[in-house]
Amino acid sequence: MLGRRHILIAVTLLAAASLPGAEALANDALPPPVVGAPAVPSALAACSPQEGNCVDARFLVRGQSYRASEVIALAPFRDAPAEKVRTYNQSIPPLTAFSISDVVFDVDPPWYLVTIRFGYGWVSSTLLAVAKIEPLDNPRFDCCAGEKARVRESLDKVYRQRNELGKSPSVEQLVALDANIRKILRERPTCWGDTPLDESKGEAIGLSIGHYSGAFEYSGKLLREAHAIDPKSASRSRTLYSTIERVVASSQTPDLPDFRAAKSYLHEFPRGPFAAEASLKLAGAYKDAYLTRHCDHHLDCVADQLDDLKDKSPSEQKIYSKKTAESYLQQSLRLRTPDQHLREWNDGWQECPPSYDFCAD
Repeated sequence: MLGRRHILIAVTLLAAASLPGAEALANDALPPPVVGAPAVPSALAACSPQEGNCVDARFLVRGQSYRASEVIALAPFRDAPAEKVRTYNQSIPPLTAFSISDVVFDVDPPWYLVTIRFGYGWVSSTLLAVAKIEPLDNPRFDCCAGEKARVRESLDKVYRQRNELGKSPSVEQLVALDANIRKILRERPTCWGDTPLDESKGEAIGLSIGHYSGAFEYSGKLLREAHAIDPKSASRSRTLYSTIERVVASSQTPDLPDFRAAKSYLHEFPRGPFAAEASLKLAGAYKDAYLTRHCDHHLDCVADQLDDLKDKSPSEQKIYSKKTAESYLQQSLRLRTPDQHLREWNDGWQECPPSYDFCAD
């Protein structure tokens, strides 16, 4: 519509009879609805679940319920002129609960399609920002919803940037986008699950949602593309890491890493930009090999990739794997600033029942 891909957010309004003052609301008693407003910075933008019961109108989230403090006029279509809005004569009453059933971040500002009891209409997030938008106190509200939406929007932007590069991107451009994806995922909030991208967008940049974690998993697709263009480029210390990150051929989702390639990477770039990650993957592989023996789990899920284990007895494998896992872990710790995940990994990796990195119980 109007030369731009439209974003559709279907909103179903719920009855609000239990909300304070809601029983007194009637259409003929409502104050004049807000039809248009200047794009002023929203005071809600700095809001967080810890600071108050309000959310940023730009980041309403699928599956969550909200209410607005002001009457908001609805439009018959996106970007409708003020006169069309007035003659359309539909509005969202204050203190009326509504829930978001879908979210797509394709344009700025986002637009929402709202369904009310006796009709429907469009509203932009800029217009909603003139009101206070409150999450309703119900078990479905996710305190991380706003942060998850921002992560999704950031990844959606990476997709658009990759799409703009067309069929002939440079190694440097792909390496930069790859680094951006990894940074976004590394810095995202420690909440369960993520809000997924459209499937076609996720496939285009190597993102999928983990079956058990519900969180984004990155296959390293853009780095593989860069390495394929020129494996001996000036960015080889980065692109070579893509040889470690294998994918399942049928789904292009992350698979068991290539541990031989991890050792080759560390041999060539012992202090390279991905040396800490390569070391941690090897620490995880030897940890799993140790725990399968230590906890009497008869699994050989990584032994066939660890050549130095093949000619050893089970008891020898247990001793050697533990020592080697500790060595690679310490190497990783020397190369990076430990985060909470790495500290927990370091504290509990020798316990039974085991928590495997690559094996499955």
